[in-house]
Amino acid sequence: MFKKLLGSLSKDEAAANAAKMDYAVPEVMPNLNPDLNAILPKIKLPDSVKKQIQDPSILMENPDEAAAEMSKGVAGDLAADAASTAVAASAGEEASTGVGKALSTAVENANGESTPFLASILTDPRFAIIGVNFLALGLKKETAILWAVECTSLGYAIANEQKKASGSIEMSPEEEMALSQARAYANGEEVPAEELSALAVEAGMDKPGALAAQAAAWDMQPPPPEAGDPDVLVGDMVAGAVMLAAAMTMPEPEEPQLPQGAELPMPPADAPLESAEIVPEDPKAAAPAAKRLKPFIDKGLELAAAG
Repeated sequence: MFKKLLGSLSKDEAAANAAKMDYAVPEVMPNLNPDLNAILPKIKLPDSVKKQIQDPSILMENPDEAAAEMSKGVAGDLAADAASTAVAASAGEEASTGVGKALSTAVENANGESTPFLASILTDPRFAIIGVNFLALGLKKETAILWAVECTSLGYAIANEQKKASGSIEMSPEEEMALSQARAYANGEEVPAEELSALAVEAGMDKPGALAAQAAAWDMQPPPPEAGDPDVLVGDMVAGAVMLAAAMTMPEPEEPQLPQGAELPMPPADAPLESAEIVPEDPKAAAPAAKRLKPFIDKGLELAAAG
């Protein structure tokens, strides 16, 4: 049995418990990289979370060199921030118990293993998006691409079931072809990388099937080194496909009902745009998106455990 990995999740622990997600994470997942430290450093985290990580070395791809890096760059900033938090706590001041601390606790108690870490974070709705990225980067490449393919089909199925009264959502012939070829590659068939990339572009890169096809193309033929880590690029495409598929299941926004002659207030032209946090602090606020993502994450866990 897994240890109880999460301690205090937020300032409002009752809210966290009320929004807690229920996942049946398999104890054996042969298609998931078991090494937590090989996956976590590749995940893009917002600064608001990074600043709360108690041990900055967990964000580095080479933990053996962490000590040498602690005095410079982001790691140094994180270490200083962690130290100031510890001083504040020892002085009796209220220290932050946000998502960074929860993530740090989950990492510490997972003992370098992916499965207990995943089982821990998925209980908290704030970490649903991190869970998607973790699977996208941690699954074997063919399994990850198959997950993107399956999620595309699942997204259309759920969306059509939810919106059948207002008409079905049809996959374009171009996306169907891209998805079919991505599935073929994931199942071990030979598909030219150039063909997959061309199909992805034709389908439109705002479609989940196109991103699944591009993931397959980059797995076969990585882009130039200056484009970045090929594993991360493939993982980004997979995670993007899953997120786009889940977004299809969002309810359509209702038109605001305004009194006759009234107009919607417009923000000032120089008003700053609000940045979307990948990890919200409020579990209840994160719960709706986490619930939409659950069937897609469940599919990923199912594929991770497949023999």
